[in-house]
Amino acid sequence: LKLNENNPRSISNEMILNLKKSIQNDKDFLSVRPIIVNMYKGREFVVIGGNMRVVAARELKWKTIPCVTVSVPLSQERIWMAKDNKSYGQWDDDKLAELVYELNKAGEDMGAIGFDNKELSWLLDKVSGGEDDFDTDKQSKKSMRIR
Repeated sequence: LKLNENNPRSISNEMILNLKKSIQNDKDFLSVRPIIVNMYKGREFVVIGGNMRVVAARELKWKTIPCVTVSVPLSQERIWMAKDNKSYGQWDDDKLAELVYELNKAGEDMGAIGFDNKELSWLLDKVSGGEDDFDTDKQSKKSMRIR
């Protein structure tokens, strides 16, 4: 697979660690949200959707990753890449905070859901009024361990 040189997204070190943990802990998710790969002449094996997941899989030294192949010209590839990277919805902060609170309360690995420590603390404070048991120092160390 070739990372797309036109990809408009980047990822921080903290978020790539979270992404690696997320895909490692839930490989089935990749089967329902596979990488989109172009096979059009001259664009063979170029990733249209999922560049950051490919980066994470490479860092984890995976040999394969679930993919869907298409054959589209560069113009369509760019359109799909933009659509794949665009977030159309917006968070309902109260519902998101409640979801994160319940996951944390159930003992789930908060580093595996894709939010950084600042976001998690803000969301948990929203529900608990600042009385949550989320320790950002402890969580940072846990989020950085890669097996």
